[in-house]
Amino acid sequence: MKAFIDLGTNTFHCKIVAFNSTGYNEIYYHKIFVKIGEGLSKKILTDKAIQRAKTALKYFREKIEFYDVKEVLAIGTSALRNAKNKDVLVTQLKEWNWNVDIIGGEREAELIFKGILLDPKISISQVSLTMDIGGGSVEFIIADQDKIKWSQSFEIGAQRLKDKFHTEDPINNNSIKALFEYLETNLIPLKNAIQKYEPQILIGSSGTFDTLLSISRKAKKTQDNFLSNSEFLKFNHTFINSNFSPRLKMKGMISERAEMIVTASLLVHFILKILPVEGFYVSSNSLKEGLIFEEIQLIKTNGETI
Repeated sequence: MKAFIDLGTNTFHCKIVAFNSTGYNEIYYHKIFVKIGEGLSKKILTDKAIQRAKTALKYFREKIEFYDVKEVLAIGTSALRNAKNKDVLVTQLKEWNWNVDIIGGEREAELIFKGILLDPKISISQVSLTMDIGGGSVEFIIADQDKIKWSQSFEIGAQRLKDKFHTEDPINNNSIKALFEYLETNLIPLKNAIQKYEPQILIGSSGTFDTLLSISRKAKKTQDNFLSNSEFLKFNHTFINSNFSPRLKMKGMISERAEMIVTASLLVHFILKILPVEGFYVSSNSLKEGLIFEEIQLIKTNGETI
């Protein structure tokens, strides 16, 4: 067995798996909303964020010891990439004999896409654009079933956008306009890549998209993983015209997402403006499944029995 820890800016994930002849079995999975990116504008993890992170990690450690897992891989992303005091967490993990890797944005995007490839509900039959909205960064990957054609990570995650633009609730029109202008400037490389590679499919990975899918399934009473543009725009309209309490009460809303869903949804709206698709597919897979994908490939390459 092996444990994979995703130390995200908003959420920490722990997945324990056992590899077998068909791939792997999930033994345990849990996520904890830690919001270590909260107040990270000065590139310093706050004392409260550190405490939340340590509490979550101790909980994961108890589970790892319960299942007698000997090998642990912890991956840090945007918040830990940028935090000057990241060692307050990294040192603790290394003392527990966990392998820790703080990865760059390009590597993060690669792992996210590999995680999507492990999702049996997603078929990449055409050139696709995958996006993963984290608290600190957003990853975009243009690829087909054979290879990644272009990818880039942008430090414009939902927490960063919220801190910068969502200062009133409901968000005001001037802030929405300013946010779109900000995205227009910062996402020029993405717009150029879309024009060059012409993706035909949009895939949303985990996080925000899990929330949108949960709301959609409650509304439609179905279990499909596709949201049309018209359906999404109705949700988006509700988000931007309501304050926190009504958003929190929406059927299907993941409570921890209600605060950042406004700016995250506006980011999705912006992408739909520059990408001519009829909607998007949602996969719950992300970075942690990408790590599992690589482990499976490594075992096969070495000629070992999974």
